[in-house]
Amino acid sequence: MLGEHLGVSRVGYGEVDPQALRFFTTRDNWTDGTVPPRHGTHDLEAFGPEIVSALRRGETLAVDDVASDPRTSG
Repeated sequence: MLGEHLGVSRVGYGEVDPQALRFFTTRDNWTDGTVPPRHGTHDLEAFGPEIVSALRRGETLAVDDVASDPRTSG
């Protein structure tokens, strides 16, 4: 319901490794069928240094569109 409400192709929940603050694991997620699901452990470094730095500082982080957000679009 959240994905449909937001009008997005994928919604998921990831748990961040509290020791490393670099990796997160997704056990399940929802897709609208246009993209594949993503499961497993992922590296936050793939989102860029600004994202990782914000998370390590304990900031709340929202990325509305990874393609247009200057922190992730590179």
